[in-house]
Parts: sequence; C-alpha cells; structure tokens
Amino acid sequence: MAGWMRSGALNAFIPERATALRFAFDHFSAHAPRGRCWEELWARVTNLGFLWIADMLGARIADTHELVASAKSLRILGHRELFYDVEHKNGEAVLSPPWLPTKITFRSVEDFGNADWEWLMRGHLVLL
Repeated sequence: MAGWMRSGALNAFIPERATALRFAFDHFSAHAPRGRCWEELWARVTNLGFLWIADMLGARIADTHELVASAKSLRILGHRELFYDVEHKNGEAVLSPPWLPTKITFRSVEDFGNADWEWLMRGHLVLL
C-alpha cells in the first residue's frame, strides 16, 4: 500500500473542518484506503455532512454501511451510483432507501440541503 494511504496517513491530506468530500477510485487504485483509516478520518473530520465515494464492485474499499457507521455528522452518502440520506438514531447510522434515479440525475441544491455539496457534484455524471 502506498505510504500516504496507510492507516492514519490519509488524515494528513484532509482538513479537519471539511464538510464535504468526493473520492473516486478506479480499477487501478490498488492503493485505495481500506479498513480503519476511514474510521480514523471520520473521528477527526467531525463536521463532514456529505461524502461521495466511487469504487468498483470488484475492488470495494468498504461496504456502504461501513462508510457511515462511524461518521457521526454525515447527512448524505453517495456510494458508487446511489445516494442515501443518513439519519443517526440511538448512536447508529440509518440509511434511507436509495434516491430515485430521477433525483440522482437532476439533483439540486434542495436535494442536498447545501449549495457547497451540490457544487461538489455538479458536472460529475453518476452512471445509473
């Protein structure tokens, strides 16, 4: 694994005050972070409200629920081609059913509830 992707090292590249992140990994991302490095990042980036991660089914970095389990402030998760609203109940992250394809395709600021989060995804095609 590349040195910067080792557990904990990802923290050096993400500011603590980040409220939204977008990651894309492809077939050649053999060094994509896995395991505890995500939990460590979420523990440090406590204002993260939006996350979108595109990984490949054959080279998953995490299951969808694993991405939200320790992200206490997360409100929207995009994982691959699907988006979910995230609620936190009794200390557990609960995912909504996936957004409808029309909502994903024609997503707006109102859908995200935050102009910056919508801007982060604007112009990025999500293949359904």
